[in-house]
Amino acid sequence: MALAFNDMAAQIQRTVAWKELLLQTVAHELRTPLSRVRFIAERVTDAEDAVERDDALAELDRELTELEDLLSSVLSLARADHGAALARPPTDLVDVLEGALDALVWRQRHRSPPLVLERVGIEAALPLARADRAAAARVFDNLLSNAAAHAHQRVRVVLAVEEDTLMIAVEDDGEGLPEDQFAHIFEPFVRLDSSRSQAGVGLGLAIVKRIVENHGHTITVGTGELGGLRVETRWSLVTRPTDQPGATG
Repeated sequence: MALAFNDMAAQIQRTVAWKELLLQTVAHELRTPLSRVRFIAERVTDAEDAVERDDALAELDRELTELEDLLSSVLSLARADHGAALARPPTDLVDVLEGALDALVWRQRHRSPPLVLERVGIEAALPLARADRAAAARVFDNLLSNAAAHAHQRVRVVLAVEEDTLMIAVEDDGEGLPEDQFAHIFEPFVRLDSSRSQAGVGLGLAIVKRIVENHGHTITVGTGELGGLRVETRWSLVTRPTDQPGATG
């Protein structure tokens, strides 16, 4: 019992320390976009013609969108850290993944040269997994957005059944990372080098890690066949109703 209490106290201490760090970092990250918003607002006020005013308003809209994305990511990270409302019904993760892929194609539609999306194993009839659909959609969206941000041109999605789990991996053909930095990419707000620091606020993979762990699995990082980063997630499988004895199609 004493050991159990010690473990519980240590876990609480780590949680409190992490929350304090997150709060301090969020406050720091908010200062920059807020300062830019204030500066742009002054430009709108001082604009001498409609063209200059419209240009400042468009820039203000971009800054506010970035600020909104930051707050949304922080909220998602807090929810993931608590495992909030993570129901795990049988879920067609291929369908969820296809939705995330469609969204990525739309966001990247003006990219030049165009982004090449490769699918491996996604066409196969795969069993259902136990997963919170909204949380899984967040995982795939974050992984795909991260891969696209660092890819030269290609992003690959790989699906495979591994005993009682469904493995879903996302990799890119970007610069990748040295092995000694793999563990640090899941830390909130961490930017490891200039080649992988051009998009987002460093929360995407931190959210992914916590959601996957709240589903009872670990997340694996390595170098993919395309040469860039490869991130693997795993999800517990369930038997399709049509595969159960006595079930009818």
